[in-house]
Amino acid sequence: MPAPAKTPRQRLEHKDGVRRADLPSDLKLMLAGTADRPFSRKGWLFELKYDGFRLLVVKARGEVRLLSRRGNDLSAAYPEVVKALEALPHPSLVIDGEVVVLDARGRPSFQSLQKRAMLVSPREIAEAARRWPVVLYAFDLLWFDGLDARRAKLSDRKEVLRELIPRDPASPLRFSDHVEDRG
Repeated sequence: MPAPAKTPRQRLEHKDGVRRADLPSDLKLMLAGTADRPFSRKGWLFELKYDGFRLLVVKARGEVRLLSRRGNDLSAAYPEVVKALEALPHPSLVIDGEVVVLDARGRPSFQSLQKRAMLVSPREIAEAARRWPVVLYAFDLLWFDGLDARRAKLSDRKEVLRELIPRDPASPLRFSDHVEDRG
């Protein structure tokens, strides 16, 4: 008889650097660094650039908040992302991601995202969600179901994150792929 499949939490808790912890209060976006010129390095993961707004997704006991790099709650601005995150079968997680508006060709449109970001009334936001729907590209899993993963290898965190994000092309949630070794 085959062994039962492990849950994402079971896979994560056995990774080096992962420790049990309550939801940390000091969570921050993992911002990109700069270099004088492009480089490649074995063992590195290079993230794709989407030209959107970075967000820290905090889902605690089923309630979702989308936080800007300054800690502002942007949840009301992106209700389609909040709804999709609430529907995930995982009640508590923290994801580092980037919200993007894609144009008709599937390329990021920062101009359209800026138009969305300036809206405040629920009616305007609902209309904009139809006109300029957003996608959240998930880069990194920082905390999951009582496990602080920030000290684990990025590749291990992304391996579990890939399992958590639906593979439904109609979903506003997408796993952000990466390039290994070649910058």
